[in-house]
Amino acid sequence: MKSQAFQVHKIVKGGNHAGHCMQKRTLKSEGRIHVHSCDVGPLPISIVFLCRIRNSDGVGYVHESCRISHMNEKLLWIDSHAHLTMFPRDEVAGVLDRAASKGVGGVLVPATNSDDLDVVVGLAGDFPSRVVAAVGVHPHDAASLDSVLKRRIEASLEREEVVAVGEIGLDYHYMNSPREDQVNALEWQLDLALAARMPVILHNRESWSDLEPLLRSRQGRLRGVCHSFAEGPQEALSVIEMGLWIGISGMVTFKAAENIREMVAVLRHDRVLVETDSPFLAPVPHRGKSNEPSFVPLVGQRLAEEWKKPVEEVAALSTSGFQKLFEVGVGWPNSNEN
Repeated sequence: MKSQAFQVHKIVKGGNHAGHCMQKRTLKSEGRIHVHSCDVGPLPISIVFLCRIRNSDGVGYVHESCRISHMNEKLLWIDSHAHLTMFPRDEVAGVLDRAASKGVGGVLVPATNSDDLDVVVGLAGDFPSRVVAAVGVHPHDAASLDSVLKRRIEASLEREEVVAVGEIGLDYHYMNSPREDQVNALEWQLDLALAARMPVILHNRESWSDLEPLLRSRQGRLRGVCHSFAEGPQEALSVIEMGLWIGISGMVTFKAAENIREMVAVLRHDRVLVETDSPFLAPVPHRGKSNEPSFVPLVGQRLAEEWKKPVEEVAALSTSGFQKLFEVGVGWPNSNEN
């Protein structure tokens, strides 16, 4: 993936100095002015930096943050997890258009069972500049993972529309599949992702004690996101320590979800992806209604409030994190197509 340059306005004591910031930290030094980048990601944005000014004695002032103003609202957010397969097919275009009108340029659609595999790939094929797909078997359907389905998943990974293995994981709340089947299905899919060098999208419900060691044993090799994560701060820090991302859904807006907000407070901001988990978990003020990708900015807004950051910065961090994790390139999503 190529780095992309951004115009930077570097505010320093005594005046302004213009230059360019590359995606991965760069910046030139001129005289006593040393500019340090914030890794805010590949969006068409302008960035305002507070800079380090190094005096002759070596003492300098270090910037605290980047203030970001977006120039293209239509490519501000990516919904990293939405089950568009659960919407009537003839309504999907409208769902995506409503999302675009709210600044949500792209959506990742995961499969959950054998019926979904062709559908998610088809949706991504129909809307290539706005939808990407993941393929896998959800723990609810783990018992269905036979040799035929395994071959279908393996074949689906060859499609350019597919960027991840998912939604996979463990769910001990409903136990729609026996525990042993869930663990076996998960291990096979984790190893498939490693072999294919693809990230995973992980589901966890009342199963962390079993899921964590399976992930830990693959630490350093496995990439992915724990979607709609709802464990505590220590578990979340373990996820990030293992090199994975955390997906934050509309639960962060729920009045009683102090546990989610406590977890959010300790997270590395560059390891968080926003999501809706549509049609479930609609954020306040839509709670109790059907969720959809157009609501994902409400998740980002709450994160911005909790982190005391500009909402544009949260959007840039989440979008650049998505592009990095799923290797979709800096040009995706593209609102000028479809």
